[in-house]
Amino acid sequence: MLCVRDVLTMGKTVVILNSPPYSGKDTIANLMAEELQASKQEFKEALYEETAKHYEVNVHYFTFIATSRKYKDNLLSVFSKKPKSFGFGVTPRDALIHVSEDIIKPRHGADYFGKRAAEKLTEGLNVFSDGGGWWNELTPVSMAADKTIICRLYRHGFTFDGDSRQYYDTDTLPDSLKDSITICDIHLEDGKPQAAIDSIKILLRS
Repeated sequence: MLCVRDVLTMGKTVVILNSPPYSGKDTIANLMAEELQASKQEFKEALYEETAKHYEVNVHYFTFIATSRKYKDNLLSVFSKKPKSFGFGVTPRDALIHVSEDIIKPRHGADYFGKRAAEKLTEGLNVFSDGGGWWNELTPVSMAADKTIICRLYRHGFTFDGDSRQYYDTDTLPDSLKDSITICDIHLEDGKPQAAIDSIKILLRS
């Protein structure tokens, strides 16, 4: 059975959890951090920082409202009052999209957030709970890692409908990553996140 000691000798190993919103990937990432001392990473961390900077709000406050089911799709006066705001006020979700797609990527490239995430990889196991299905974002992380595993998680009743994210598509896998990435499909069972972690452990040992 895989143990913490094994994980710490893996070099920089990356596990990407790729699944629809609220399907359980954060729970799995938290359990991996607890059980295997995995370092929790997020592509979105740099986006939260850049968006908070753009709208001149505290990054901890913005991260809270941007990740809250209650607030992330609500119009907030804090944005409508800012001189850099657009339209008549935006939701935190709209703010993230605006900064990402209209400001950062046109200026710094589609792989910018991947490069920022790659800088924060640690030795041992790194688990991302926000794999969005975009190869240009993942490429810098995979290039900086010794091993990359993408876990496409499927759970009955959960889809990407209405979301810009998607499952990583093997048909569009860049040639530069074909020898360095393992892709697996895991079907989640309600109330049994440990079963998914056990499947990931088998992949890590292989």
